Amino acid sequence: MTAGAGLSARDVSFAYQGAARASLRHVDLTVTPGEVVLITGASGCGKSTLALALAGLIPSRVHGELRGQVSFGDRVLSGLPPHEASQLVGLVFQNPNQQLINQTVQSEVAFGPENLALPQPEIAARVDWCLEVTGMAGMRQKAVVTLSGGQKQRTAIAATLAMRPAILVLDEPLSDRIRSARRRCWPPCGGWLVRETPASWSSSTGWTRSHRGQTGWC
Repeated sequence: MTAGAGLSARDVSFAYQGAARASLRHVDLTVTPGEVVLITGASGCGKSTLALALAGLIPSRVHGELRGQVSFGDRVLSGLPPHEASQLVGLVFQNPNQQLINQTVQSEVAFGPENLALPQPEIAARVDWCLEVTGMAGMRQKAVVTLSGGQKQRTAIAATLAMRPAILVLDEPLSDRIRSARRRCWPPCGGWLVRETPASWSSSTGWTRSHRGQTGWC
């Protein structure tokens, strides 16, 4: 990651393929290193679309007409291959079922680093740390299909962190957790992921969107 690099959207507009009107219109946003940004709004106002754009998935994976530019430092995200973009900006989807593709929790978290052809000790270290900070270490051999909604969300966060993104974007990260579980989830995320990141990792920025008024770094 480029030292001091930030995430920016410049006059970004986007209309899904075949849509009558744009979901995003002239959005300007800058997220600097170490900053936590919360975006709220009514359902359907474009928050998830903005998350997809910031992660570089528009228009390469989500088709439509994109105007303006999303960049991380001097790199335009929309033109990067997914394995490169995901090491700059990691996205945790609102619905983890759209993101989890492997049989077990451990294999899910290892999937990204394995596809980077990293040495096995590095992959193991990433998996161990990501499972520990998300509270999933004791469930590493569990089948993903047997997990609760909240456990799937934690697994998706762990898998995204395993790519070591400079910026983490979370789309409704607690939507599948009951109220008491949400209160339990935020303190570990806010403490562990910020303060106990391995020294070899770059410090991360958190970005989250919600319509519940929840906020925090996760």
